[in-house]
Amino acid sequence: MTTEKLYIKGTTNLLKSLDLGIRGSLIIVSSEGNKEFLNYILKAMKLEKIENIIFIMLPDILRPITEIPIPLKGAIEKSSALIHIVNRVAEENFTFNRPLQDLCISKKCKYIYIYDAKLQYLKEGIAADYNAVEKIVGTT
Repeated sequence: MTTEKLYIKGTTNLLKSLDLGIRGSLIIVSSEGNKEFLNYILKAMKLEKIENIIFIMLPDILRPITEIPIPLKGAIEKSSALIHIVNRVAEENFTFNRPLQDLCISKKCKYIYIYDAKLQYLKEGIAADYNAVEKIVGTT
């Protein structure tokens, strides 16, 4: 299998692990610099026919983010899942990253956090069969 196909497979597995269903909605929050990684997510979304998405780019000039913007809070309340892809900024851990994760948990919005994203993750880490992993470790 080519590297390209492995990247698509990994991204497809990532999306399937969210179990969005036909009416599920997805938020993607990303910092700048993740264009290649994001392109694979978008390709897989197209293949999986996921169309109900909100895409939010965090401009590097505005970082560190010190709080969750109100429109993002509102979107999370009505969303099925969120993928958070960032080039990590340590100052955001307690002001944005953890509060974002806590908000997703409290609103029952599935949450995936990928920091310092590398294409290799799609090939080696995210390419796992998450249904098999869940059966082995139990419900997440």
